[in-house]
Amino acid sequence: MAFAKTARGDEEVVRRFGLRDTSFQLYTYREDIDRVLFLGGIYTLLLHSDLQCRPEYAGIIRNLVRYLRSKNVFVASAEDLADWWISKNALEVSCKVRSKRRIALVISNPSDAVIANAVVQVNINKGVSGVTLTSDIIGTKIPPFQFFPGIQQVDITIPSLAGGASLALYLDYEIGNG
Repeated sequence: MAFAKTARGDEEVVRRFGLRDTSFQLYTYREDIDRVLFLGGIYTLLLHSDLQCRPEYAGIIRNLVRYLRSKNVFVASAEDLADWWISKNALEVSCKVRSKRRIALVISNPSDAVIANAVVQVNINKGVSGVTLTSDIIGTKIPPFQFFPGIQQVDITIPSLAGGASLALYLDYEIGNG
């Protein structure tokens, strides 16, 4: 797997541009992050111990990670990214409208690997409120979820789904925003 270069690393910022002032360094990294957020894609940060990781510049990394998290960016190592890629490609979601107030979901993992902490996003596409998540299968552990009324989206976090397993859920809601 290869990722196209989407941002300036410390080779450019510190070595080529010669930015020694930490506020200019941070501004340059933030500018790249904002551009990637606007255009979409992946922000890859490559650091060298003799450049950005020097003691006098180390605070930039902490500030940069805080900035990334404030923008709700998935901050991950290469291993985290590989795990996400496997789960993204393995998870299957079936979504069927059952009535004006119910959507049936079946979340399946046809792979052999356990998928952990996957987030399934369901866009309801109409003004709703009072969202609940249930199942008619006895003993089903209802996963945590969050409803975002401004965008009519429900994020369901699947803590763990074994290979070959499925989870059947109902997403119930009230019509209207009140």
